[in-house]
This record gives sequence, structure tokens and C-alpha cells, in this order.
Amino acid sequence: MSLAETVSGRLTELRKWDLAPLGAILVVVLLAAGLYASVTLGGDKSNEAKVRAYFMSSEGGHATKEEARRIEVSTCQPTGDQVRSQLVISCAVTSGSQTFTGCYVWDGDKLIAGGSQPVATCLPVLWDERTHSLVGVGQGQ
Repeated sequence: MSLAETVSGRLTELRKWDLAPLGAILVVVLLAAGLYASVTLGGDKSNEAKVRAYFMSSEGGHATKEEARRIEVSTCQPTGDQVRSQLVISCAVTSGSQTFTGCYVWDGDKLIAGGSQPVATCLPVLWDERTHSLVGVGQGQ
């Protein structure tokens, strides 16, 4: 049997199959995978986004969206401390030439401790509307 005859025979066999059930199964599997990914990967914002949202809030100092985008948020890591069973996260926040260490405790996307109140070893860091810059409360600046 030649290669052409073998290929032709296989194509004839494939044409006999009804691919609709296979397509339906494939669609269901892809939808389930998409739903799983959105539930497990979606939801909470990144630490950087949450810290910027804090500075835009009334508690954080009313930074505008543009001002908040210019605040660099880096080196977010757990301190080892906990408040209400949630980890205290320490982040370096920089605006211009000023860098401060702020601590935040999040329950999902909601700030439950830190920010404008001392927590763990961190003092509050706020946005100063008057000077359009970050200020560390109690840090001599």
C-alpha cells in the first residue's frame, strides 16, 4: 500500500466521524479553564495598586490618579507580623527623591491596619496635598 493510498484511507475514515460532540467538549473544557483562571488569578489587586489606591483615599491624603501613578511602590514583602490574622506587608514608596517604608495590612483589597496609623515597626506615610509629595509622619520630615 502506497503512502498516498494510506493518507486517502485515513481521510475517508475521519470524514465518517461527527466532530460536533468533540467540539462541544472542547468548548466546555475551555470555558471551565477560563473560569478557574479568573477565580484563582483574578480578584485581589496587586500590592502596588492597593498602596496607590490608599494614597488616593481620604485616609492616605487625596492624591490624584496622576499623582498616585507617579508614586513608585517597590519591594513589598511580609514583615512576619500579623494583624487580625493578616500579614503586615512592608513596601518602599518613593515620590521624587523621597523614599519611605510604609506598612499595610490588607483583607482582600480593604486596608484594615497600617497606612495612616503606626503598625509593626513602620510609621505612617501620607500624601500631602499642599506640597504634592509623600510625608512620613513622625519621621522628622
